Amino acid sequence: MERKEKPKKNKKDRIRFGFRSLAFRYSIFFILAVMLIFLVSSIYTLVYTAQILVKEADNDTDKTMQLTITRLEKTFKEVEEVPNVLARFVGTADPNYSEMRKVLQGIVLSEPYVYGTSMAFEPYAFQKDSPYYAMYSYQSGSEIKTKFLGSSSYNYFEMDWYKKAKEEGKPVWTEPYYDQGGGDTLMCTYSVPLFREMKGKNTFIGVITLDISLSAIGNAIAEIKVYETGYAFLVSGEGVILYHPDSTLINKNIFVLAKDSIDKQFTSLVARIQDTADYNDVIVNGKKSNTTKVELLPSTGWYLVVVFPVLEVFGDLLEFLKYLGLIFLFSIMAVFVVTILIIRRLTQPLRKLVKATHQIGQGDFELELPKVKRRDEIGVLAKSFSLMLEQIKVHIKTLQKTTSEKEKIESELNIAHTIQMGMLPREFPLRSEFELFAVLDSARAVGGDLYDFFFLDKDHLFVSVGDVSGKGVPASLFMTVVRTLFRSRTMDGQPLHQIMSMINKELCKDNPNMMFVTMVSGIINLKTGTIELSNAGHNPPLIMDREGKVRRMTLFSAIPLGIQDYHEFRTEKIQLNPGDRLVLYTDGITEALNVKGEFYNESLLSGVLHEHCRADVPTLVKQVVAAIHKFAAGVEQADDITLLILGYQKSSDSGEMAIETKAIRIPNQLEQLHVIVQTIDEISRDWNISSKASMELNLVLEELFTNIVFYAFPDKKEHVIDIKFSLSSSGILEVMIIDDGKYFDLIEASDEVKLDAALEERKVGGLGIHFVKQMMDEMSYERKGGKNVVTLRKHIK
Repeated sequence: MERKEKPKKNKKDRIRFGFRSLAFRYSIFFILAVMLIFLVSSIYTLVYTAQILVKEADNDTDKTMQLTITRLEKTFKEVEEVPNVLARFVGTADPNYSEMRKVLQGIVLSEPYVYGTSMAFEPYAFQKDSPYYAMYSYQSGSEIKTKFLGSSSYNYFEMDWYKKAKEEGKPVWTEPYYDQGGGDTLMCTYSVPLFREMKGKNTFIGVITLDISLSAIGNAIAEIKVYETGYAFLVSGEGVILYHPDSTLINKNIFVLAKDSIDKQFTSLVARIQDTADYNDVIVNGKKSNTTKVELLPSTGWYLVVVFPVLEVFGDLLEFLKYLGLIFLFSIMAVFVVTILIIRRLTQPLRKLVKATHQIGQGDFELELPKVKRRDEIGVLAKSFSLMLEQIKVHIKTLQKTTSEKEKIESELNIAHTIQMGMLPREFPLRSEFELFAVLDSARAVGGDLYDFFFLDKDHLFVSVGDVSGKGVPASLFMTVVRTLFRSRTMDGQPLHQIMSMINKELCKDNPNMMFVTMVSGIINLKTGTIELSNAGHNPPLIMDREGKVRRMTLFSAIPLGIQDYHEFRTEKIQLNPGDRLVLYTDGITEALNVKGEFYNESLLSGVLHEHCRADVPTLVKQVVAAIHKFAAGVEQADDITLLILGYQKSSDSGEMAIETKAIRIPNQLEQLHVIVQTIDEISRDWNISSKASMELNLVLEELFTNIVFYAFPDKKEHVIDIKFSLSSSGILEVMIIDDGKYFDLIEASDEVKLDAALEERKVGGLGIHFVKQMMDEMSYERKGGKNVVTLRKHIK
């Protein structure tokens, strides 16, 4: 085994380890950082002292909070006691509501926190003729005012202070709310349910309430002072702020604020309330503080929170820390300046390389890189950067050449696709005896599937569908050859099986790539409905009757064309009944895969055909293709999809009949013109109406619709206008416009028009109607069943 010599390193590429190396220089900086860390640890004693001061402040705050809670609890108990006692008297046979109301009003006057009181009753429980009865008394200055609540705009039955007490059947405190239409202030309500014994059962008849003014409670909380800037605030059991020194936060929820708050003010508070933390720092007005206590008010379930600033606790210690901080600050600044100067000196070449990188990023690949005469890591980087730039130049040139060639190939493929699609018949005949429509959806720019149809004479139509082996350009070229051979041989009038044999021999000649094509072709007698079919290794055709029942045709299947030159092909005759549809397709349909690896098999195809059996042939083809694409959504199309459906109707001797119809109903509004335009576009596409005829039809209907809207409806009310389109087997397009307006013969407007008259002498609408008559072959008007009916006819075939 040969030993491979290690590549020799250039001396200039070697990194010198010493004072010039980056590792050495940055080691010095790391040592300085470690020294700073040790210096910081020396302030541990100061931190310990600070903790003691904070603990003392916490004890003082605890005493203040307990005093406040005791006072509030005493007030709430007194507030709760009176309505609870009064509620027990309601169960008597004849309670004195007037005396009860006086007692409650006395509480409003005597208690500074109580704003108002009410006795609200169930529908018809107090007054038999009124569903509402709620007398509300509230304090206004030094007197009591009273008003009656309850209306469609103030439905107290749905308010929390009433509904919650009724549902729970016991006294409850509500969350803070603004009593619009009642007390008209921000308050909390203590609600006591009233029950009366009726027919041996305790029946709910209403509630007694006492309203606590949050502004009054806020005044009591505001009296809590903790150092100079400390403060307290009150939070309900569900997280709503009842009082806060910042009035913009009152009535907001701390759980919502905890999610949105940037300064973490309420995140720690939520943690304290939810017992997930014992001690948390918060940021208040830009200063770091501690939530020293969160205490629960048992009677209401509210929380009292006190916040105080740490800096004010430290007092003189803070001054000492300030001077100590200044010393460290100047030291750090000195180190920072020295470090910046050193790093700028060291990284000067890097800055030049960065500047060069920006210029290269803007496309300047001829830039001369700065010369770096150092042998440390930066020197090696500069040399590597120079080599990379040379490689980029080479890669860019290669990429430009490759991109140019790729664009040329894509352009040629697009042209080839256009040519290939142009060779397929795109105009489908419109005749009374049959319907025909086909589609080819290529998996690549060009493919190997084909379909074809053409008349051998007036009563015989040739149809075929094929699939060339392989894909891409070779398959497309082979498909072109097959189509050309069929067109040339079929017109000779020879039997179909002989045509298949002759084309097979032609394809076997000079076929070094051994390409072949599966093909099913047929000739249909349009008078009798007899079709002669020959199958060369292709998917068997399907027949669908007028009821939507689908069956597979059991044809003899020969080998594909182009494999064996001397091979005999057979033909079989099948009778199509009126309403039957012949379905020819390629394996791109039945072998389409979905994301689960399942095939779109013949059973699924038959199901879609049956589901849309009532649709016309073009719509049926489009529905089948749409179902295939929906089935295979998310998977790249692997094969061409080709589908041809021929629907046999009747003998051509049966006379003329309407083969297409379309109707729309729109209001008499000019904005609906776009509906008419869209409909004309649809029938022009589906009925193969030329662009010239389509444009003329657009102009005609726009003129007539505008005249009807302006002149047929003097009552200015909304009416509907019906427009019906039909196409006969002889190619006559008929349009009927029907409205229920006044008698208005549009045709008369053009009878007296003078083309050489001055513009101001002409009648309104006359010139437009004149040109309508010029564009249409026939135009008639009649008044029928109280409606105006305008009929237009035009030969479009």
